[in-house]
This record gives sequence, C-alpha cells and structure tokens, in this order.
Amino acid sequence: MMKTAAKRVVSCLLLLLAAMPLIYTLVVGVQQQSIREKMKVQLGTHVLQSVTIPVNEVHWIMNGKEIWINGRMFDIRSSHFQNGEYVFSGLYDEDETVLLKQSQKEEQNNSSENKLLVQFFQFLQSFYHNSQQEFVFYENITCHKLNIDTPDLHSGFISIFSPPPQV
Repeated sequence: MMKTAAKRVVSCLLLLLAAMPLIYTLVVGVQQQSIREKMKVQLGTHVLQSVTIPVNEVHWIMNGKEIWINGRMFDIRSSHFQNGEYVFSGLYDEDETVLLKQSQKEEQNNSSENKLLVQFFQFLQSFYHNSQQEFVFYENITCHKLNIDTPDLHSGFISIFSPPPQV
C-alpha cells in the first residue's frame, strides 16, 4: 500500500515535470498579452516618439505593430514610408523587451537543462528497475522457448546519444 502511494506521488511529480514546458509557454503568453494590452492603452494616452529608420535596418517583430530598435521593442501606432526610410510613431516597450530577453536566455539554457533531465529520468528508471523479475522473464522466453543462450538484454541505464530536438 505504501509502495503504490509512493508511485502515485512520483507519477504526479513526473507529470508535472513533463507539463512544465507547456505551463511556461502559457505563463509567458499571458504575460505578453497583458503587456500588449497595456501598451495599446498607453499608445492612445501618452505622448508618442517618432523614429526614422532606413528600410534595410527595420527588424519587424509583428508586422505593422512592433519592431526591434537598438536592442529594444518599439510598439507602433502609425508609420509611413518616405525617401527610402520608415518614420514610426509609437512608444518603446520596456516590459516586453525584458520578457523577450528572458525568453532568449531560457532558450540558451535549455541544452544544459535537457542533459540534467535525461540524467534524472535515467536515475528514476534505475530506481524502479526490478532486474530479478525481468531476468527470469527474459530467461524463460529466450532459453526455454527459443532454445538459445540468454543474452544480456537489459542494462540499468539506457544510453541516449543525442539530446531531444529543440523547437
């Protein structure tokens, strides 16, 4: 009874761990949407700044709404094109700049965290591993039914040679 309760707790923790990327994505999405709504209000009430940028230096984040200027987000209320340059009117969005930089930093840290996660799952696999029972099962299949020697079918850890794909 105690063993099943421990398995349920560990299962819930693993499920929560597996859901963390989805939870993180949802939290960041909600924060970003909140910041964008706040900026829409500020674009209508604050004094706007004008920025002139050559066409080849414009880095769109959201076409017609946000651009990246000198390492900062700029929310656009209006724009027009003249003499090979865009003239944008809007506000710098410091909150969304911070959020975007944090997201980029998290993506860079993912590779080391993936290695740690793989090691954690390998540890859990060895924790729940019951080699005696599996060995008897494999021995019965291979020796008695197939009439061959028992190969070493199972090791304590499964080697993963490459990290999971990153999106």
